[in-house]
Amino acid sequence: MESYDDILNSIDKEAYNREAEKIMALVKTGHKFEFIKKPANTKKTVRTEIIEPEPKVQEHLPVPVIESQLIQMAEPELPSPIYEEEYEDFNLEPESKELLSCMGEAQLYAKFCETALEIVENSEHKLEAWIQIAADYNNGRLVPELYAFRGKRTERSLRKWVDLYLSTDRDMFALIHKNRFQTRGRKVTYLEQHFLLKMLLCPNKIKIGSAIAALKSYARLGSLESPSSVPTLKRWCKDWEMNNRAIWTQARLDSKAVAEDIVKTILRDNSLLNVGDVWVADGHTLAFDIINPKTGKAQRMTMIMVIDWASRYPVGASLVFTEDSQHIQLAFRNAFLNYGGVPKYVYLDNGKAFRSKLFNEKWQEHDLSNELSGIFPRLGVQVAFAESYNAKAKIIERFFKTFQERFERFVSSFRGASVADKPATLMRNEKWARKMFESNPPTLQEAMQMIGFFIRLFYGESPHLGLKGMTPPGNFTLIARYPRNREWKPSGSTS
Repeated sequence: MESYDDILNSIDKEAYNREAEKIMALVKTGHKFEFIKKPANTKKTVRTEIIEPEPKVQEHLPVPVIESQLIQMAEPELPSPIYEEEYEDFNLEPESKELLSCMGEAQLYAKFCETALEIVENSEHKLEAWIQIAADYNNGRLVPELYAFRGKRTERSLRKWVDLYLSTDRDMFALIHKNRFQTRGRKVTYLEQHFLLKMLLCPNKIKIGSAIAALKSYARLGSLESPSSVPTLKRWCKDWEMNNRAIWTQARLDSKAVAEDIVKTILRDNSLLNVGDVWVADGHTLAFDIINPKTGKAQRMTMIMVIDWASRYPVGASLVFTEDSQHIQLAFRNAFLNYGGVPKYVYLDNGKAFRSKLFNEKWQEHDLSNELSGIFPRLGVQVAFAESYNAKAKIIERFFKTFQERFERFVSSFRGASVADKPATLMRNEKWARKMFESNPPTLQEAMQMIGFFIRLFYGESPHLGLKGMTPPGNFTLIARYPRNREWKPSGSTS
Protein backbone atom coordinates (compact mmCIF):
# COMPACT_ATOMS: atom_id res chain seq x y z
CA MET A 1 0.00 0.00 0.00
CA GLU A 2 1.26 3.40 -0.98
CA SER A 3 1.92 5.81 1.79
CA TYR A 4 0.45 9.31 2.08
CA ASP A 5 3.75 10.89 1.02
CA ASP A 6 3.89 8.74 -2.11
CA ILE A 7 0.38 9.92 -3.09
CA LEU A 8 1.29 13.59 -2.60
CA ASN A 9 4.46 13.19 -4.65
CA SER A 10 2.55 11.60 -7.52
CA ILE A 11 0.30 14.71 -7.95
CA ASP A 12 1.43 17.39 -10.41
CA LYS A 13 1.25 20.35 -8.07
CA GLU A 14 2.11 22.95 -10.73
CA ALA A 15 -0.68 21.80 -13.02
CA TYR A 16 -3.04 21.70 -10.05
CA ASN A 17 -2.11 25.26 -9.08
CA ARG A 18 -2.61 26.48 -12.62
CA GLU A 19 -6.09 24.97 -12.74
CA ALA A 20 -6.90 26.42 -9.32
CA GLU A 21 -5.87 29.91 -10.45
CA LYS A 22 -8.14 29.63 -13.47
CA ILE A 23 -11.05 28.60 -11.24
CA MET A 24 -10.41 31.50 -8.84
CA ALA A 25 -10.32 33.91 -11.78
CA LEU A 26 -13.76 32.69 -12.82
CA VAL A 27 -15.03 33.08 -9.27
CA LYS A 28 -13.75 36.65 -9.11
CA THR A 29 -15.58 37.51 -12.32
CA GLY A 30 -18.88 36.49 -10.76
CA HIS A 31 -19.37 32.89 -11.85
CA LYS A 32 -21.13 30.50 -9.52
CA PHE A 33 -20.38 26.83 -9.29
CA GLU A 34 -22.88 24.14 -8.52
CA PHE A 35 -21.72 20.71 -7.47
CA ILE A 36 -23.86 17.94 -8.98
CA LYS A 37 -24.03 14.52 -7.44
CA LYS A 38 -22.53 11.87 -9.65
CA PRO A 39 -24.55 8.74 -10.45
CA ALA A 40 -23.71 5.61 -8.49
CA ASN A 41 -22.48 3.58 -11.53
CA THR A 42 -19.80 6.13 -12.35
CA LYS A 43 -16.66 7.15 -10.69
CA LYS A 44 -16.86 9.77 -8.02
CA THR A 45 -16.18 13.05 -9.71
CA VAL A 46 -17.06 16.64 -9.05
CA ARG A 47 -18.69 18.70 -11.80
CA THR A 48 -19.10 22.43 -11.63
CA GLU A 49 -21.85 24.19 -13.59
CA ILE A 50 -21.79 27.95 -14.25
CA ILE A 51 -24.81 29.99 -13.16
CA GLU A 52 -25.70 33.46 -14.45
CA PRO A 53 -23.27 36.02 -13.01
CA GLU A 54 -24.45 39.04 -11.05
CA PRO A 55 -22.26 41.87 -12.41
CA LYS A 56 -21.84 42.86 -16.03
CA VAL A 57 -19.11 40.92 -17.71
CA GLN A 58 -17.06 42.62 -20.34
CA GLU A 59 -15.03 39.56 -21.42
CA HIS A 60 -15.82 35.91 -20.75
CA LEU A 61 -12.88 33.76 -20.01
CA PRO A 62 -13.06 30.18 -21.26
CA VAL A 63 -14.10 27.73 -18.62
CA PRO A 64 -11.39 25.09 -18.20
CA VAL A 65 -12.16 21.44 -17.64
CA ILE A 66 -10.13 20.11 -14.79
CA GLU A 67 -9.51 16.42 -14.87
CA SER A 68 -7.43 14.82 -12.22
CA GLN A 69 -7.57 11.81 -10.17
CA LEU A 70 -9.88 13.56 -7.70
CA ILE A 71 -11.91 16.21 -9.62
CA GLN A 72 -13.58 16.19 -12.99
CA MET A 73 -15.25 19.41 -14.19
CA ALA A 74 -17.87 19.49 -16.91
CA GLU A 75 -17.52 22.01 -19.72
CA PRO A 76 -19.55 25.08 -18.68
CA GLU A 77 -22.02 26.91 -20.83
CA LEU A 78 -21.23 30.40 -22.05
CA PRO A 79 -22.08 32.89 -19.31
CA SER A 80 -24.76 35.49 -19.87
CA PRO A 81 -24.95 38.84 -18.09
CA ILE A 82 -27.25 39.28 -15.13
CA TYR A 83 -29.21 42.05 -16.87
CA GLU A 84 -29.49 43.26 -20.40
CA GLU A 85 -28.54 46.85 -20.97
CA GLU A 86 -31.59 48.88 -21.93
CA TYR A 87 -31.32 51.32 -24.77
CA GLU A 88 -33.71 54.24 -25.06
CA ASP A 89 -35.85 54.28 -28.15
CA PHE A 90 -35.41 57.60 -29.86
CA ASN A 91 -38.67 58.76 -31.36
CA LEU A 92 -37.87 60.62 -34.52
CA GLU A 93 -41.48 61.44 -35.34
CA PRO A 94 -41.44 65.06 -34.02
CA GLU A 95 -38.31 65.79 -35.99
CA SER A 96 -39.85 64.34 -39.13
CA LYS A 97 -42.94 66.47 -38.63
CA GLU A 98 -40.80 69.54 -38.18
CA LEU A 99 -38.91 68.73 -41.37
CA LEU A 100 -42.13 68.16 -43.25
CA SER A 101 -43.34 71.57 -42.12
CA CYS A 102 -40.27 73.03 -43.84
CA MET A 103 -40.76 71.08 -47.04
CA GLY A 104 -41.39 74.21 -49.11
CA GLU A 105 -38.27 75.96 -47.88
CA ALA A 106 -36.14 72.85 -48.37
CA GLN A 107 -37.37 72.48 -51.94
CA LEU A 108 -36.41 76.09 -52.67
CA TYR A 109 -32.90 75.44 -51.36
CA ALA A 110 -32.62 72.31 -53.50
CA LYS A 111 -33.85 74.16 -56.58
CA PHE A 112 -31.29 76.90 -56.09
CA CYS A 113 -28.41 74.50 -55.48
CA GLU A 114 -29.23 72.35 -58.50
CA THR A 115 -29.57 75.45 -60.70
CA ALA A 116 -26.29 76.87 -59.44
CA LEU A 117 -24.46 73.57 -60.00
CA GLU A 118 -25.83 73.35 -63.52
CA ILE A 119 -24.70 76.91 -64.31
CA VAL A 120 -21.20 76.32 -62.91
CA GLU A 121 -20.85 72.98 -64.73
CA ASN A 122 -21.80 74.48 -68.09
CA SER A 123 -19.57 77.52 -67.67
CA GLU A 124 -15.93 77.68 -68.70
CA HIS A 125 -15.05 80.30 -66.10
CA LYS A 126 -16.38 79.21 -62.73
CA LEU A 127 -15.44 82.45 -60.93
CA GLU A 128 -17.46 84.54 -63.35
CA ALA A 129 -20.28 82.03 -63.14
CA TRP A 130 -20.51 82.46 -59.36
CA ILE A 131 -20.47 86.24 -59.69
CA GLN A 132 -23.37 86.00 -62.12
CA ILE A 133 -25.23 83.56 -59.84
CA ALA A 134 -24.93 85.96 -56.89
CA ALA A 135 -26.10 88.89 -59.02
CA ASP A 136 -29.09 86.98 -60.41
CA TYR A 137 -30.10 85.78 -56.95
CA ASN A 138 -29.89 89.20 -55.28
CA ASN A 139 -31.84 90.77 -58.15
CA GLY A 140 -34.65 88.24 -57.76
CA ARG A 141 -34.11 86.51 -61.08
CA LEU A 142 -32.76 83.22 -59.75
CA VAL A 143 -35.31 81.40 -57.55
CA PRO A 144 -37.20 84.59 -56.58
CA GLU A 145 -39.27 82.70 -53.97
CA LEU A 146 -36.12 81.88 -51.99
CA TYR A 147 -34.92 85.47 -52.31
CA ALA A 148 -38.24 86.74 -50.93
CA PHE A 149 -37.88 84.34 -48.01
CA ARG A 150 -34.20 84.74 -47.10
CA GLY A 151 -33.31 88.13 -48.58
CA LYS A 152 -29.95 89.18 -49.95
CA ARG A 153 -26.92 86.92 -49.55
CA THR A 154 -23.25 87.31 -50.44
CA GLU A 155 -21.49 85.09 -52.94
CA ARG A 156 -19.66 83.38 -50.08
CA SER A 157 -22.96 82.44 -48.39
CA LEU A 158 -24.34 81.04 -51.62
CA ARG A 159 -21.20 78.94 -52.11
CA LYS A 160 -21.61 77.57 -48.56
CA TRP A 161 -25.17 76.55 -49.36
CA VAL A 162 -24.04 74.55 -52.37
CA ASP A 163 -21.05 73.00 -50.54
CA LEU A 164 -23.26 71.86 -47.66
CA TYR A 165 -25.81 70.51 -50.12
CA LEU A 166 -23.14 68.40 -51.86
CA SER A 167 -21.46 67.25 -48.63
CA THR A 168 -24.74 65.76 -47.41
CA ASP A 169 -25.42 63.80 -50.61
CA ARG A 170 -27.87 66.41 -51.90
CA ASP A 171 -30.02 66.40 -48.77
CA MET A 172 -32.44 69.27 -49.26
CA PHE A 173 -33.14 69.48 -45.51
CA ALA A 174 -29.46 70.05 -44.68
CA LEU A 175 -29.79 73.82 -45.06
CA ILE A 176 -32.73 74.05 -42.64
CA HIS A 177 -31.51 75.59 -39.41
CA LYS A 178 -31.48 72.87 -36.76
CA ASN A 179 -32.22 75.23 -33.83
CA ARG A 180 -35.30 76.88 -35.25
CA PHE A 181 -37.58 74.44 -33.38
CA GLN A 182 -35.71 74.73 -30.09
CA THR A 183 -37.00 77.25 -27.57
CA ARG A 184 -34.29 78.69 -25.42
CA GLY A 185 -35.26 80.02 -22.02
CA ARG A 186 -33.37 82.22 -19.66
CA LYS A 187 -31.62 80.59 -16.73
CA VAL A 188 -34.02 81.74 -14.05
CA THR A 189 -34.86 79.28 -11.28
CA TYR A 190 -38.41 78.23 -10.51
CA LEU A 191 -38.23 79.92 -7.10
CA GLU A 192 -37.22 83.23 -8.68
CA GLN A 193 -39.98 82.98 -11.27
CA HIS A 194 -42.63 82.21 -8.65
CA PHE A 195 -41.48 85.06 -6.39
CA LEU A 196 -41.42 87.65 -9.18
CA LEU A 197 -44.78 86.65 -10.68
CA LYS A 198 -46.47 86.74 -7.28
CA MET A 199 -45.32 90.34 -6.83
CA LEU A 200 -45.86 91.57 -10.38
CA LEU A 201 -49.30 90.03 -11.02
CA CYS A 202 -51.23 92.21 -8.59
CA PRO A 203 -53.28 95.43 -8.85
CA ASN A 204 -50.61 97.42 -6.97
CA LYS A 205 -48.66 97.72 -10.24
CA ILE A 206 -45.27 96.97 -8.69
CA LYS A 207 -42.54 97.82 -11.15
CA ILE A 208 -40.20 95.14 -12.44
CA GLY A 209 -37.14 96.84 -10.96
CA SER A 210 -38.76 97.06 -7.53
CA ALA A 211 -39.75 93.39 -7.58
CA ILE A 212 -36.21 92.33 -8.53
CA ALA A 213 -34.74 94.57 -5.80
CA ALA A 214 -37.02 92.90 -3.23
CA LEU A 215 -35.96 89.46 -4.50
CA LYS A 216 -32.28 90.29 -4.10
CA SER A 217 -32.89 91.74 -0.64
CA TYR A 218 -34.48 88.50 0.53
CA ALA A 219 -31.58 86.59 -1.04
CA ARG A 220 -29.05 88.65 0.95
CA LEU A 221 -30.98 87.90 4.14
CA GLY A 222 -30.75 84.19 3.38
CA SER A 223 -34.51 83.68 2.98
CA LEU A 224 -34.15 82.28 -0.52
CA GLU A 225 -31.59 81.66 -3.24
CA SER A 226 -31.30 83.91 -6.28
CA PRO A 227 -28.36 82.92 -8.49
CA SER A 228 -29.57 84.84 -11.56
CA SER A 229 -28.22 88.29 -12.31
CA VAL A 230 -30.38 91.42 -12.24
CA PRO A 231 -30.24 91.99 -16.05
CA THR A 232 -31.25 88.36 -16.66
CA LEU A 233 -34.20 88.66 -14.29
CA LYS A 234 -35.27 91.91 -15.93
CA ARG A 235 -35.15 90.38 -19.41
CA TRP A 236 -37.11 87.35 -18.19
CA CYS A 237 -39.84 89.59 -16.76
CA LYS A 238 -40.05 91.56 -20.02
CA ASP A 239 -40.30 88.35 -22.04
CA TRP A 240 -43.02 86.98 -19.75
CA GLU A 241 -45.00 90.21 -20.06
CA MET A 242 -44.75 90.12 -23.85
CA ASN A 243 -45.74 86.44 -24.12
CA ASN A 244 -48.61 86.70 -21.60
CA ARG A 245 -50.05 90.10 -22.40
CA ALA A 246 -53.66 89.19 -21.51
CA ILE A 247 -52.78 87.78 -18.06
CA TRP A 248 -50.45 90.71 -17.33
CA THR A 249 -53.10 93.29 -18.26
CA GLN A 250 -55.92 91.54 -16.39
CA ALA A 251 -53.89 91.18 -13.18
CA ARG A 252 -52.34 94.66 -13.12
CA LEU A 253 -55.12 96.75 -14.72
CA ASP A 254 -58.69 95.49 -15.13
CA SER A 255 -61.13 93.80 -17.45
CA LYS A 256 -61.84 97.08 -19.23
CA ALA A 257 -58.19 97.36 -20.27
CA VAL A 258 -58.28 93.78 -21.57
CA ALA A 259 -61.42 94.50 -23.59
CA GLU A 260 -59.93 97.68 -25.07
CA ASP A 261 -56.32 96.64 -25.66
CA ILE A 262 -56.26 92.84 -25.89
CA VAL A 263 -59.58 91.63 -27.27
CA LYS A 264 -59.88 92.15 -31.01
CA THR A 265 -62.26 94.87 -32.14
CA ILE A 266 -65.11 94.17 -34.55
CA LEU A 267 -65.08 96.74 -37.33
CA ARG A 268 -68.46 97.99 -38.49
CA ASP A 269 -69.19 98.95 -42.09
CA ASN A 270 -70.91 102.32 -41.82
CA SER A 271 -71.47 102.49 -45.57
CA LEU A 272 -74.31 99.96 -45.23
CA LEU A 273 -76.43 102.50 -43.35
CA ASN A 274 -78.75 105.09 -44.83
CA VAL A 275 -79.86 108.35 -43.31
CA GLY A 276 -82.52 107.66 -40.71
CA ASP A 277 -81.65 104.00 -40.19
CA VAL A 278 -79.91 104.44 -36.82
CA TRP A 279 -79.82 107.41 -34.47
CA VAL A 280 -77.42 107.57 -31.56
CA ALA A 281 -78.25 109.57 -28.43
CA ASP A 282 -76.18 110.41 -25.38
CA GLY A 283 -75.59 113.14 -22.84
CA HIS A 284 -72.46 115.30 -22.52
CA THR A 285 -71.58 117.53 -19.58
CA LEU A 286 -70.30 120.79 -21.01
CA ALA A 287 -66.82 121.88 -20.01
CA PHE A 288 -67.75 125.57 -19.64
CA ASP A 289 -70.05 127.50 -17.35
CA ILE A 290 -73.47 128.87 -18.32
CA ILE A 291 -75.58 131.32 -16.32
CA ASN A 292 -78.44 129.53 -14.62
CA PRO A 293 -81.59 131.51 -15.44
CA LYS A 294 -83.17 130.54 -12.11
CA THR A 295 -80.29 131.28 -9.71
CA GLY A 296 -78.18 133.65 -11.79
CA LYS A 297 -75.05 131.67 -10.93
CA ALA A 298 -72.61 130.13 -13.42
CA GLN A 299 -72.65 126.34 -13.59
CA ARG A 300 -72.03 123.51 -16.00
CA MET A 301 -74.96 122.13 -17.96
CA THR A 302 -75.65 118.92 -19.89
CA MET A 303 -76.23 118.75 -23.62
CA ILE A 304 -78.36 115.82 -24.82
CA MET A 305 -77.53 115.20 -28.47
CA VAL A 306 -79.17 112.96 -31.08
CA ILE A 307 -76.97 112.27 -34.11
CA ASP A 308 -77.63 110.37 -37.32
CA TRP A 309 -75.13 107.53 -37.67
CA ALA A 310 -74.93 107.42 -41.47
CA SER A 311 -74.30 111.15 -42.00
CA ARG A 312 -72.70 112.04 -38.61
CA TYR A 313 -74.98 115.07 -38.51
CA PRO A 314 -76.82 116.16 -35.33
CA VAL A 315 -80.57 116.03 -35.87
CA GLY A 316 -81.77 117.11 -32.43
CA ALA A 317 -80.54 118.37 -29.07
CA SER A 318 -81.57 119.90 -25.76
CA LEU A 319 -79.61 121.86 -23.15
CA VAL A 320 -80.54 120.99 -19.56
CA PHE A 321 -79.17 121.18 -16.03
CA THR A 322 -79.75 117.49 -15.29
CA GLU A 323 -80.10 114.51 -17.59
CA ASP A 324 -83.60 113.14 -17.11
CA SER A 325 -86.31 111.45 -19.15
CA GLN A 326 -88.24 114.64 -19.79
CA HIS A 327 -85.34 116.43 -21.47
CA ILE A 328 -84.33 113.31 -23.41
CA GLN A 329 -87.86 113.25 -24.75
CA LEU A 330 -87.45 116.91 -25.73
CA ALA A 331 -84.23 116.15 -27.65
CA PHE A 332 -85.94 113.37 -29.62
CA ARG A 333 -88.96 115.61 -30.32
CA ASN A 334 -86.63 118.18 -31.86
CA ALA A 335 -84.97 115.43 -33.88
CA PHE A 336 -88.32 114.16 -35.21
CA LEU A 337 -89.31 117.68 -36.24
CA ASN A 338 -85.98 118.44 -37.94
CA TYR A 339 -85.88 115.13 -39.79
CA GLY A 340 -89.58 114.92 -40.57
CA GLY A 341 -89.79 111.25 -39.65
CA VAL A 342 -88.71 108.59 -37.20
CA PRO A 343 -85.66 106.28 -37.44
CA LYS A 344 -85.67 102.50 -37.64
CA TYR A 345 -83.41 102.07 -34.63
CA VAL A 346 -82.07 104.19 -31.80
CA TYR A 347 -78.80 103.37 -30.09
CA LEU A 348 -78.95 104.71 -26.54
CA ASP A 349 -76.63 105.14 -23.62
CA ASN A 350 -76.80 102.62 -20.79
CA GLY A 351 -77.61 105.33 -18.25
CA LYS A 352 -80.56 105.34 -15.90
CA ALA A 353 -82.39 108.16 -17.67
CA PHE A 354 -82.17 106.49 -21.08
CA ARG A 355 -83.37 103.16 -19.67
CA SER A 356 -86.53 104.74 -18.27
CA LYS A 357 -89.80 102.93 -18.93
CA LEU A 358 -90.98 106.17 -20.49
CA PHE A 359 -89.12 105.08 -23.62
CA ASN A 360 -88.76 101.35 -23.48
CA GLU A 361 -91.73 99.65 -21.82
CA LYS A 362 -94.34 98.10 -24.10
CA TRP A 363 -96.99 100.74 -24.38
CA GLN A 364 -99.82 98.18 -24.66
CA GLU A 365 -99.16 97.07 -21.08
CA HIS A 366 -99.74 100.53 -19.60
CA ASP A 367 -102.55 103.00 -19.28
CA LEU A 368 -101.40 105.79 -21.56
CA SER A 369 -103.84 108.16 -19.96
CA ASN A 370 -101.85 107.88 -16.74
CA GLU A 371 -98.38 107.09 -18.08
CA LEU A 372 -96.52 108.22 -21.16
CA SER A 373 -94.74 104.89 -21.31
CA GLY A 374 -93.13 103.11 -24.21
CA ILE A 375 -92.73 105.98 -26.66
CA PHE A 376 -90.30 104.12 -28.93
CA PRO A 377 -92.37 100.90 -29.17
CA ARG A 378 -95.47 103.01 -29.84
CA LEU A 379 -93.68 104.73 -32.75
CA GLY A 380 -92.38 101.43 -34.13
CA VAL A 381 -88.75 102.28 -33.30
CA GLN A 382 -86.47 99.50 -32.10
CA VAL A 383 -84.09 100.25 -29.24
CA ALA A 384 -80.55 98.97 -28.55
CA PHE A 385 -78.42 99.90 -25.54
CA ALA A 386 -74.66 100.31 -25.50
CA GLU A 387 -72.63 98.12 -23.17
CA SER A 388 -71.44 99.69 -19.95
CA TYR A 389 -67.97 101.27 -19.99
CA ASN A 390 -67.62 100.81 -23.74
CA ALA A 391 -67.62 104.37 -25.02
CA LYS A 392 -65.78 103.53 -28.25
CA ALA A 393 -68.87 101.65 -29.47
CA LYS A 394 -70.82 104.93 -29.69
CA ILE A 395 -69.84 107.20 -32.55
CA ILE A 396 -71.39 110.16 -30.74
CA GLU A 397 -68.48 110.14 -28.29
CA ARG A 398 -66.20 111.15 -31.16
CA PHE A 399 -68.52 114.06 -31.92
CA PHE A 400 -68.34 115.16 -28.27
CA LYS A 401 -64.52 115.07 -28.46
CA THR A 402 -64.54 117.25 -31.58
CA PHE A 403 -67.08 119.56 -29.96
CA GLN A 404 -64.87 119.96 -26.91
CA GLU A 405 -61.66 120.66 -28.79
CA ARG A 406 -63.12 122.96 -31.46
CA PHE A 407 -65.80 124.80 -29.49
CA GLU A 408 -65.71 124.47 -25.70
CA ARG A 409 -62.05 125.49 -25.35
CA PHE A 410 -62.80 128.77 -27.12
CA VAL A 411 -65.37 129.84 -24.50
CA SER A 412 -63.96 132.18 -21.83
CA SER A 413 -65.67 130.21 -19.01
CA PHE A 414 -63.94 126.94 -20.00
CA ARG A 415 -63.26 124.79 -16.90
CA GLY A 416 -61.21 121.96 -18.42
CA ALA A 417 -62.01 118.49 -19.65
CA SER A 418 -60.68 116.96 -16.41
CA VAL A 419 -58.98 117.95 -13.17
CA ALA A 420 -55.58 117.72 -14.82
CA ASP A 421 -56.83 119.88 -17.72
CA LYS A 422 -58.00 122.72 -15.48
CA PRO A 423 -56.95 126.16 -16.83
CA ALA A 424 -54.66 128.44 -14.85
CA THR A 425 -57.48 130.83 -14.02
CA LEU A 426 -58.99 128.19 -11.70
CA MET A 427 -55.75 127.41 -9.87
CA ARG A 428 -54.99 128.72 -6.41
CA ASN A 429 -53.13 132.01 -6.08
CA GLU A 430 -53.36 132.71 -9.82
CA LYS A 431 -54.50 136.31 -9.47
CA TRP A 432 -52.61 137.50 -12.55
CA ALA A 433 -54.24 134.87 -14.78
CA ARG A 434 -57.72 135.60 -13.48
CA LYS A 435 -57.16 139.33 -14.03
CA MET A 436 -55.80 138.92 -17.57
CA PHE A 437 -58.29 136.27 -18.72
CA GLU A 438 -61.59 137.16 -17.18
CA SER A 439 -64.36 134.57 -17.38
CA ASN A 440 -67.65 135.70 -18.93
CA PRO A 441 -70.15 132.83 -18.84
CA PRO A 442 -72.85 133.05 -21.53
CA THR A 443 -76.54 132.89 -20.80
CA LEU A 444 -78.63 129.86 -21.69
CA GLN A 445 -80.01 131.52 -24.82
CA GLU A 446 -76.53 132.67 -25.91
CA ALA A 447 -75.10 129.20 -25.37
CA MET A 448 -77.82 127.59 -27.53
CA GLN A 449 -77.21 130.12 -30.31
CA MET A 450 -73.42 129.57 -30.14
CA ILE A 451 -73.80 125.79 -30.26
CA GLY A 452 -76.21 125.98 -33.22
CA PHE A 453 -73.87 128.35 -35.08
CA PHE A 454 -70.91 125.98 -34.54
CA ILE A 455 -72.80 122.86 -35.66
CA ARG A 456 -74.20 124.45 -38.83
CA LEU A 457 -71.24 126.51 -40.06
CA PHE A 458 -68.09 125.13 -38.41
CA TYR A 459 -68.73 121.41 -37.92
CA GLY A 460 -71.25 121.13 -40.73
CA GLU A 461 -69.03 122.73 -43.37
CA SER A 462 -65.86 120.78 -42.51
CA PRO A 463 -64.98 117.63 -44.52
CA HIS A 464 -65.37 114.46 -42.46
CA LEU A 465 -62.77 111.70 -42.73
CA GLY A 466 -65.34 109.03 -41.97
CA LEU A 467 -67.45 110.24 -44.89
CA LYS A 468 -64.62 110.15 -47.43
CA GLY A 469 -64.16 113.91 -47.38
CA MET A 470 -67.84 114.85 -47.58
CA THR A 471 -69.47 117.22 -45.09
CA PRO A 472 -72.10 115.83 -42.68
CA PRO A 473 -74.94 118.01 -44.09
CA GLY A 474 -73.95 117.13 -47.64
CA ASN A 475 -73.99 113.45 -46.82
CA PHE A 476 -77.25 113.91 -44.93
CA THR A 477 -79.04 115.30 -48.00
CA LEU A 478 -77.30 113.03 -50.54
CA ILE A 479 -78.39 109.69 -49.10
CA ALA A 480 -81.98 108.60 -49.67
CA ARG A 481 -84.36 110.08 -47.12
CA TYR A 482 -86.94 108.26 -45.01
CA PRO A 483 -89.65 106.13 -46.62
CA ARG A 484 -93.23 107.29 -46.58
CA ASN A 485 -94.32 104.88 -43.83
CA ARG A 486 -91.84 106.47 -41.43
CA GLU A 487 -92.96 110.04 -41.99
CA TRP A 488 -94.08 111.75 -38.82
CA LYS A 489 -95.94 115.00 -38.25
CA PRO A 490 -96.88 116.58 -34.94
CA SER A 491 -100.52 116.54 -33.95
CA GLY A 492 -102.53 119.48 -35.23
CA SER A 493 -100.40 120.03 -38.34
CA THR A 494 -101.97 120.04 -41.79
CA SER A 495 -100.60 118.19 -44.80
